[in-house]
Amino acid sequence: GNDRPLPIRSTGSSLHVLFHSDGSKNFDGFHAVFEEITGCSSSPCLHDGTCLVDKIDDYKCACLAGYTGNRCESLVMCRTPGNPAHGFVEGDDFKYGSQVSFKCNAGYTLK
Repeated sequence: GNDRPLPIRSTGSSLHVLFHSDGSKNFDGFHAVFEEITGCSSSPCLHDGTCLVDKIDDYKCACLAGYTGNRCESLVMCRTPGNPAHGFVEGDDFKYGSQVSFKCNAGYTLK
């Protein structure tokens, strides 16, 4: 017919719609499953960051230690520590959690 159905209300996440007719046609209808869509639905946070719903269609990422950025996409980099007087730094990886060693020139000790 031309009549619109009444508004549908559901307390769950699925719906089964059946069609009723005058008996000349037989249709089973359909089954629909739905879920709420939020800014976190697409799992936007990288490197195991936690997605927090900011508004219904927006999010913020809480990043694990060592990562930064809107989506936790960037490694935290430390500044170059510089060479000690009469010595040098061994290593050039300054990412969060990495290690370097301080060495002394011959005849000097690190204090």
